[in-house]
Amino acid sequence: MNNIVTTNLTGLEKRHLPPAQKGEKLRVLSLSPIGFGFKNYFDNLVKYTEARDDIEAVHIRLVQPKWTKLFTGAVPGLRRKKLDQHAYRYGQYWRWVLNKWFNGPLPLKHFDVVHIITAECSRIIPDISKKTDTVFAVNIDLTVPLRVREFGEWPLPLVIDKKSENRVFNAADLIVCRNEFCAQSPVSDYGVSPEKIVIARNSIEFPSAPLKNKSKKNDGSLLKLAFVGNSWKRKRGDMALKVHQKFFSDVAELHIFSSEALVDHTKRNVVWHRHVPRVDLLEKWLPEMDIFVLPSRNEGLAWALLEAASLGLPIVTTNLPGSAEVVSHEKSGLLVPVGDEDKFRSAIQRLIDDSDLRCSMGREAQQKIRNKFNIETQFGFLFERIEKLRRDSGYRP
Repeated sequence: MNNIVTTNLTGLEKRHLPPAQKGEKLRVLSLSPIGFGFKNYFDNLVKYTEARDDIEAVHIRLVQPKWTKLFTGAVPGLRRKKLDQHAYRYGQYWRWVLNKWFNGPLPLKHFDVVHIITAECSRIIPDISKKTDTVFAVNIDLTVPLRVREFGEWPLPLVIDKKSENRVFNAADLIVCRNEFCAQSPVSDYGVSPEKIVIARNSIEFPSAPLKNKSKKNDGSLLKLAFVGNSWKRKRGDMALKVHQKFFSDVAELHIFSSEALVDHTKRNVVWHRHVPRVDLLEKWLPEMDIFVLPSRNEGLAWALLEAASLGLPIVTTNLPGSAEVVSHEKSGLLVPVGDEDKFRSAIQRLIDDSDLRCSMGREAQQKIRNKFNIETQFGFLFERIEKLRRDSGYRP
């Protein structure tokens, strides 16, 4: 059950804290920023613990006051050159805040485990992990070395972040990875014991909407392609638009869900949705689509892929490690090389031409999400490991 779900310490009172003495219930404190996909993961964790009578949880969203961004925010000119160190300053801010909280309104004696999303927000862990029996779990979907290797970031400005990340990983009791390829990095790049690693993937509630029939349309209407991604450049929305306009504008609509896309109403059979609330996206728009496309140049484990697959959409996306965890090539979708417009076009063409293939891939995509990416399974893995640490008194991997 959840004692409180709040932002920062708003409304938190002593009565919301679990007992200071260890008991039968697992006492959990979860902390998470709310940007990017962190909010979805946090919300799923809240739902999971609410359904567990053997858990007593306090969930806190981490939101910076606006005035602090004067010191921690990105410096525009330097950020373009990756020199502004804003991620390091952001992490140091939360290190200072959490130190105050743990020595004030959130005493660690009330918690068996503290689960913190992102390594940046976890920089307090090396300062206090040896002073308490509380288990510390840091939750990540990327590491600094992966940002360099997979995202092509310049390594020199990330030296400080890498050192901080190393300290966090070695001080934490568990490293919770939201995808498989991320789970390899702490071991290979930092020498962390594999015993510390647990994979608890991004997961999704299975939609109640019935699977749409993807059979060939006989009413003369166009097929509908969907692109979802606010990071327009990184997710290569421009490539999806270019390929659609050149090859498919006569046979399919392209629906673009992106707050960063530059709307151009001269493009033929393109529907510009800009930002759409997630509930509307999942319940109103995506169920009406026929094919999902996401030609990202780099990616972790994209929420958009999980959502599209859960709704039975066949997927065309790039063969990135995180994407390949969601999409089984030739079974639930088609994977193409990064930046290869010809193979991206050919994959879309196959699905447009073959309604039976769309149907079979959509069913397989939905079944894979049901089996592998459901909330109960993924958080079940996590809390099994946490319970083991609690049972093994004094155990530190």
